[in-house]
Amino acid sequence: MIAAFGTEKSLLAVNSNRVAIEASIKIQGAMGLTLADPVAMAVALDPAIVTRQGKYFVDVETTSDLTRGMTVVDQLGVLDKQPNITVVWEIDIPRWKEILYSCLKA
Repeated sequence: MIAAFGTEKSLLAVNSNRVAIEASIKIQGAMGLTLADPVAMAVALDPAIVTRQGKYFVDVETTSDLTRGMTVVDQLGVLDKQPNITVVWEIDIPRWKEILYSCLKA
């Protein structure tokens, strides 16, 4: 669909992510690709697209062999630490697609 826009930006986006899309489908059985960076940019451009968020203590695991590098969100407050990050859980997907597509069509 995005390639059909026929712009330099849309073709770059599709071609840059081709291997990631194939891996996502093959390894995870997903129907496409998670686009965390474009979501973050859309939230920065239009915070109103956020439909569910919360403030939590968040840290990155650095010592465990099993979970090293994982982001840990203390949703239950079990660590008894002050929240340090706002976590976005859900966005208005149709609005996000509108923002993404308008950028790629330009």
